[in-house]
Amino acid sequence: MEITDYLRKLRADFRFFLAEIWRQAGLPTPTRVQYDIAHFYQHGPKRRGAKAYRHAGKTWIAVAYMLWRLFRNVDERILFLSQSLGHSADSSHLAKGWIMLAPFLRHLKPATSMQEFSRKRTADIRFDVSGAKPARVPSVRACGITGQITGNRATLILPDDIETLENSLTREQRYRTQERFGEMEQVAGPHNDIIVLGTPHHEDTAYDYLADERGYTIRSWPARYPTAQQNVRFLAPMLREDLAAGRAKPGDPTDPERFDDEALIAHELRSGPTTWLMQMMLVSGLDASLRYPLKLSNLIVFDLHRDKAPVSIAWGQTTNTGSTEITTIPSPGLQADAYHAPAMVDQQWQPYQGTKAFIDPAGTGKDSMAWSIVGFLNGYLFAKHVGAVQGGAKIENLTIIAKSLREHDARELYIEENWGGDMLIRLIRPVLESLFVERGDKKYPNGWACYVEGVHSSLQKEVKIINALEPVMAAHRLVVDRSVALNRNLGSQIARIRNERKCLEHEDELESLACAVLEWKDYLDVNPARQAEKAHEEAAEKTLTEWQRKARGIGKKPAWMKW
Repeated sequence: MEITDYLRKLRADFRFFLAEIWRQAGLPTPTRVQYDIAHFYQHGPKRRGAKAYRHAGKTWIAVAYMLWRLFRNVDERILFLSQSLGHSADSSHLAKGWIMLAPFLRHLKPATSMQEFSRKRTADIRFDVSGAKPARVPSVRACGITGQITGNRATLILPDDIETLENSLTREQRYRTQERFGEMEQVAGPHNDIIVLGTPHHEDTAYDYLADERGYTIRSWPARYPTAQQNVRFLAPMLREDLAAGRAKPGDPTDPERFDDEALIAHELRSGPTTWLMQMMLVSGLDASLRYPLKLSNLIVFDLHRDKAPVSIAWGQTTNTGSTEITTIPSPGLQADAYHAPAMVDQQWQPYQGTKAFIDPAGTGKDSMAWSIVGFLNGYLFAKHVGAVQGGAKIENLTIIAKSLREHDARELYIEENWGGDMLIRLIRPVLESLFVERGDKKYPNGWACYVEGVHSSLQKEVKIINALEPVMAAHRLVVDRSVALNRNLGSQIARIRNERKCLEHEDELESLACAVLEWKDYLDVNPARQAEKAHEEAAEKTLTEWQRKARGIGKKPAWMKW
């Protein structure tokens, strides 16, 4: 009786099934938000979609739902779609693993004997479950969003994260993604289910299109309860009820068992405002100001030194003496966007922990060869120099760049290998070596040498630039020299870059700055305040040690040695 009741409950309630299969797989018990998503999967209308913040566990829930449907009916025909065939195949492979793992699913185990193997499909991208009636299409088929799906039949289609950065950059790409839903409608027919799950990657997201144009019922589960000013469409009823009943207030984490307030704050700092609002808060129709994600006002403008920087520096728009806005540097920013001086500069300075440079080779036409030099100290990035030269990789230009690197003590140089960068590496090496300086030089007492390495990037440049700069700028961790702020070309590029292909005629200098910042990404996971505190402690300890040495006479010459 207990087994019968257990199986009956597994069959009747997907939430119970989800908890049980995750327990068998060694996963945590589903959270309240995950249970709510599961309830919507089971009881929503035939055309439904779940928008949820990144890392909410949408795919894992979907794989469990696919198995629940097969558990209830072995003759289901399920089409699992994702951004790529590899991604959807991974999910299909996970489903097969859970079939083998859970005792209540082992009767679905795909064929293993040679006789059965000859009659049934067992690959990860298409397999039949045991007991299924012979059919032209498999029990489960995995496919990429751009793959061939017409001519198939499915009782359930699960499009999982089919909207990506790569396929939502242009209007044409977004239109092609929307067209795929028309093909899915033909495959599923009017009586079968399509359940879309994902996270938006563009303000004109396909998930809103499904609701507005195709009549899908969409539910949204953001990472925090939204404020009245945040346009979170289709907020899940459970979350609306929490706000109405006073069980939660705007800004509280919606899923604290997975991500508490501290974790969400760290995530927001890493991702930047635009990405945070779109992918974690699920805000639709971003404000016009957020369509231009890089703000000059988030930079700190300061006269930088070649070898050292303050152990701490703070951004702020006002101080006790008034506004920090710099009126002596004309701003190429939009509307009131302007440069700001630091609100606080630590009196203690330290040597940079390193300085790196990046060259963006000239492409075609009027493109410039641009380079940027960025130092690092205690979690802050210091853009010492950003420049550009016309005329390509001629010896005069390479000499200008090499001398600039020596002048700002850049010890590592990275060059984008695209657009002939691999040849540029070979050309600039001897120029750099001719300028190397041995230790003990009067102007460069620590000497100077520079290592050169090529890097490759396949990501669209606008996406790469914004992803690199927005988080550090929004966190006020990028300090630029006054000469960099005076570069009007660069300032205009910063203020006008958008997440849209070819939105700028030229972005050479901005791209070099973004790539130089990217070379420091593995060092940014530090707390600047803690690093500054540690520097002060070390300086105080050093001062105390020196004072004690002098007080004890350590290091002094004996009186008789004066004779």
